[in-house]
Amino acid sequence: MGICDIKRTDMMNGEILNPVVIILLSLVVVAFAYCYVIYKSKHESKRVEKGEKFMEVKARMIEDNSFKVALLSLFILLLISIGTTIFYWLSGKSIEIWQIVIWFSIPGFIIPCFMKRTYGIYEEGIKIAVRFYPWNTFKGYSVKNGQVLIYYRSFWSGSFVLPDEDGRVEKVIMEYLEPNPKPGLLG
Repeated sequence: MGICDIKRTDMMNGEILNPVVIILLSLVVVAFAYCYVIYKSKHESKRVEKGEKFMEVKARMIEDNSFKVALLSLFILLLISIGTTIFYWLSGKSIEIWQIVIWFSIPGFIIPCFMKRTYGIYEEGIKIAVRFYPWNTFKGYSVKNGQVLIYYRSFWSGSFVLPDEDGRVEKVIMEYLEPNPKPGLLG
């Protein structure tokens, strides 16, 4: 029994095909949803009045020190997945296609973390990649180790990080946001 030992009866009964089809369809739906959001955000961003552009900063998600824990968790999950598949194979069980699909889906979450995003700081808000967020979307900021953390005004209180080696980003941000917001669920 090996990776290519898929019998016609197995495919007709759905024993091997069902998990693969479900995973692949899920990935296709997520890809279409992602493309739709980007398309809609680009057109919406063009219509919004942004005001004067103060600066543009490029940063990777991996530069956010708090994000490194999530990235490490995904990498460990990938290693566990590969290790489990190899263990199955060494113990004489056949490797199923859905196990290999997981190998390719986890790096799909890891790779974008190393890609540079463009942050445009404008008079009316911040443009992150293709989407524009007005200043009232954010509740405040803090500065730590040459990075400016900007906190969203949302239920989950997310944040993003901008590199700020020379203090220029903080100088612009401080005109629009309050420093050191109080932590909590609701902004």
